[in-house]
Amino acid sequence: MKNIRLSLALSVLILMLGAAHADAKWWIFGQSNDEININYLYLNKIAYDESGPQITVYKETLQDGLVYITGKASTRKGKLGGVRVTTNNKETWEEAKISENGAFEYSFRPELNKDYILFIEIMDTAGKTNDIELTRKEVKLSEQNIMALIRETLDKMIEAYKNEDPARFMSHVSEDFTGDEANLDRAIRRDFNAFDNIDLRYTLNNVTSGAKGMVYVSINFNRSVISTKDGKPYTDKGMTEFIFQLGPARVYNMKNPLIFGLSDAENVAVGTVKSSSGELNISLNETNAVSLTEDGTTGDSSVLSGTAALITVNPFTNFQGFIFADEEITSETDGGNVMGDFSMAIETPTMVFIYVRGGVQVKKLAGTSINQITTADESGYGNWADSGQAGDSYVFKLSNNTYGVIEITSITGSGPHFGNIKYKYQPNGTRNF
Repeated sequence: MKNIRLSLALSVLILMLGAAHADAKWWIFGQSNDEININYLYLNKIAYDESGPQITVYKETLQDGLVYITGKASTRKGKLGGVRVTTNNKETWEEAKISENGAFEYSFRPELNKDYILFIEIMDTAGKTNDIELTRKEVKLSEQNIMALIRETLDKMIEAYKNEDPARFMSHVSEDFTGDEANLDRAIRRDFNAFDNIDLRYTLNNVTSGAKGMVYVSINFNRSVISTKDGKPYTDKGMTEFIFQLGPARVYNMKNPLIFGLSDAENVAVGTVKSSSGELNISLNETNAVSLTEDGTTGDSSVLSGTAALITVNPFTNFQGFIFADEEITSETDGGNVMGDFSMAIETPTMVFIYVRGGVQVKKLAGTSINQITTADESGYGNWADSGQAGDSYVFKLSNNTYGVIEITSITGSGPHFGNIKYKYQPNGTRNF
């Protein structure tokens, strides 16, 4: 095992020397990056990469009259070095506020009849930055009372939904609805069969206008229902987003967590609003059974999931592994070789080493919850992983081309240590969890 540790250390050194030549790529534009990862990025609570290159913000919706840019980023090594924003096409730059966990915020006060050209620069401590050209956005301020129009449409949809009136509800849905009008129509009818006493309330967070008459809407909601399946009451709350087409306002797109059409979330919703609040949302499975899940998504019923505790008596000679397909813990008994799909050796409560057996590859996602991992990456795996700690997740590509994922939730005890994990395993060969 000491020889394995030495080989891994040499591999790490070689990869670190080569990392200086890695190109920066950004999650926000559908890519991955070994150096910097963006967890989320919003302009006034609307996803930055989905609102188009030109947007209009409305004076009545601005909190304190300000436009807010908020995000969170992390680096593969070290911490963020800084975040800068320009609103005048790179003539001047201002520093954003950064927290220890990588969250950042910047705000400015827009004026009427003035164009603002934004770029965002995120830098690590080694001086590497993103391709700022990909963050370009033109922002304008309007006094138009579009908020009242959106609120009126949402109010009518909620009233029709609560009264179980599908025809009146669908009259406020665009013919170009991205989840397919027919899917949404069927889904809300199934919702009516699944729920009694629907109570749904909301507040508008923000309304912004993009290209081609699209209006991007963010809301907070509170909901209560009674399940017709088990007769129990369920309540939840959260934040979600819509896109409306104007003339008149009709829904074009909805995200998870859904407030309408929960019974077919996979086909109705396009995308998921990432929340840091940890709230669970009401979801429905294929039999209309109600559950509370992350982001209101039910996931794939074929996925195996659960928790386990792996023991480390000695991090060099006596620690345990895990077999995804059997959902079983196995012990290191073969001369220190990995007996499970992976093994976990805990040296201290803040230092964990993950080893994989031959044919298995692994990818570390530092500081990422297992609930955020709904699709395994297609590439970027290796036969070793950096040391980790509680709060880190690992995705595994197994020798039979199936995928598993774990999150180290906590480390307890001392001599031995217990590594507590959550796990998911997709046995059907897809990368979806």
